[in-house]
Amino acid sequence: MNFIIAQILGIVVTIICIIMTHFKKMSHVLVSEFAANALTAVQYFILGGISGSYMCIVASVHTFVMTALNKYCKNNIRIKRNIIFGIFISIYLLIAVLLYSGIRDIFSIISSVLFSFMVVQSKSSKYRALNLIKTFSLLFYDLYTHAFTNIFTRLFTAISCSMAICRLDLNVKLKKV
Repeated sequence: MNFIIAQILGIVVTIICIIMTHFKKMSHVLVSEFAANALTAVQYFILGGISGSYMCIVASVHTFVMTALNKYCKNNIRIKRNIIFGIFISIYLLIAVLLYSGIRDIFSIISSVLFSFMVVQSKSSKYRALNLIKTFSLLFYDLYTHAFTNIFTRLFTAISCSMAICRLDLNVKLKKV
């Protein structure tokens, strides 16, 4: 029963991830990232991927902090982003050291570091490019933890992200030329 619940959560995360790659505003992307990470944390916990679960919990907090920073802080925002980036990279690495149990956790660590770079971006175009890379590192973690619906999430996210890059980012650059 828990396995089925975990896979249903994965389907919901898939839908969120497909939609969020097409948002133009980072504020919308961050809210979607918060929801996707919170649900993925529950899914990994159910499936026994404890390090991935903790990384997703921290990622949810990270997106919440970045959303609040972008909304309420207008002065020295770049410096504040860098400080938050440093704090969360440290947290991710600490969790990685404490919970490391094997090769599968390396993929969780890589994706967490990439995620840190993603959420400090001010432009969604840079976010999408980093998301495409992060998606493939999570694909391997999902294979190891048997998060089968997340495998589809990663594949659909990669396709959706590629489409969004072509539609929103490359198209804009071509129009400027």
